[in-house]
Amino acid sequence: MIEQHESDLFSPVKLGALALANRIVMAPLTRSRMDDDGVALAVAPREAYYGGGAHGYTDWLASPY
Repeated sequence: MIEQHESDLFSPVKLGALALANRIVMAPLTRSRMDDDGVALAVAPREAYYGGGAHGYTDWLASPY
């Protein structure tokens, strides 16, 4: 039988001065976006780009901003 134990993934953690609600981090991804004609936009708005993470699904967004 496989032994199960509680994971620390959803436990709060202090990282320097940051107090995080959990240990889930959204990694930085490409910021490129296209308009309706397929032309690359200069920079996508942070809120639109990071979507779910900006609404509390992850506690820390690893971002170059």
